Amino acid sequence: DQQTVLIGGSRGQLSMIDLRRRTLEIWPLSDVPISEIEFVAGSGDLVTLRYDDGRLVTWSTVARSELWRFPNASAARALVAPEGIVTGGPQLSRWQLGAPVPHQLTVPVGVTSIAVSPAQTHLAAARADGTISIWRLPDGELVRELKLAERVIKSIDFSPDGDHLAVAVSVHSTGPTLFDTDSWLALPVSRGDRPGRVLRYRADGDLVVAHFAPPLSVWSADGRIQEEVSDEVVALGAPTNRARVFALT
Repeated sequence: DQQTVLIGGSRGQLSMIDLRRRTLEIWPLSDVPISEIEFVAGSGDLVTLRYDDGRLVTWSTVARSELWRFPNASAARALVAPEGIVTGGPQLSRWQLGAPVPHQLTVPVGVTSIAVSPAQTHLAAARADGTISIWRLPDGELVRELKLAERVIKSIDFSPDGDHLAVAVSVHSTGPTLFDTDSWLALPVSRGDRPGRVLRYRADGDLVVAHFAPPLSVWSADGRIQEEVSDEVVALGAPTNRARVFALT
């Protein structure tokens, strides 16, 4: 991503410089000098490290730890390829990379709803204290916290174009709120005055809102009420393409 510089030290330390945040972190990994460093293409956070004693390992810039030590690599040379990592030595070996290592994102109180932006650039988590935490993906940096109210946020969802985040809060006479995902400011638009229990966007941009009492409401992208469903709805779900929204009554 052209934003991270890794430097291997003669005393076995690894230094990581984040050019965007202008930060420096240093980890003492070994007593043996690090002789080679190479980023693993397509992994986002993995690098190969070779020590002067011949050890070859993969290391994660997200987990900040060694993930895998290659066996019998003392005489091997490593080549990072799109298909994985190739090592030489007495025999040629190709290693396929496994799934990314998960990293934990923590919040101080319970999470009531989560949503991922369509471009997979942000993760939003609604909290029981009326706050929404926004993390940037894939590095997991907390970029914003939106404080709405001292009440539970029931449901959140990104619009199909990723421009808006819809929020339903359990506050009397408060309809769903829309946030602009560039500025993360609330938009001066109304989606009624009935608090929502759960909400979901459809592919056409319509916002489906199930309230604590019937009817369910469907709002168009320009803020007009489209339709209402008289049954009480307790849950909403949508397939990946969001072609339709399913309601559990």
